[in-house]
Amino acid sequence: TPTKDILKEVCQLPQKPICIGFAAETQNLLENAQNKLKNKGCDAIILNDVSSADLGFKSDENAVVFIDHKSSIKLAKNSKQKLGRKIIEIINKKFL
Repeated sequence: TPTKDILKEVCQLPQKPICIGFAAETQNLLENAQNKLKNKGCDAIILNDVSSADLGFKSDENAVVFIDHKSSIKLAKNSKQKLGRKIIEIINKKFL
C-alpha cells in the first residue's frame, strides 16, 4: 500500500492552513525542493541537505534553505534550536 502524502492532502484542504514542508535531499537539492513546493502545494519548503555527515540527522547542528514561491533564504550552519527559532521568525514575517 502506498504511503499517504499527508502534506499534500493538508495543502489541498478547502480552508488550507499555512503549510511548510521539509525536503531532505542528497542530490539536485534546489530543483527537488522547488518541485516539492510546487507539487505539494506548500507555502514554503525547508531544504535540508542530508548528504553531509557533520550536519542533519546525527548532529546537533544543521544548515537549511527556506524556500517559498518568491525567494529563498539560506540559513548557515547553526544549532538546530537556533535554526528552529530563525525559521519561526521567517514564517511570522512572511505569512502572519
